[in-house]
Amino acid sequence: MKRGSMPGQREEGNKMEKLSLTLTFTALVFTFLGAGLIEQNTSAGGWCAAMGVISLVGIFVLDEKTQR
Repeated sequence: MKRGSMPGQREEGNKMEKLSLTLTFTALVFTFLGAGLIEQNTSAGGWCAAMGVISLVGIFVLDEKTQR
């Protein structure tokens, strides 16, 4: 009998890794877009930056859950 993780767990880990990568990219886009819009004194910049920060917090929470 082989030792190691089960194939189902491995697939779930790959899905979580892809989700984390997608969230990271989205958070960075929103954060930098927000920073650029804040510099132009638009109210949308604050919302974009806030969405980026919220996405980053979501990434850290997701990472903590997958580490357990």
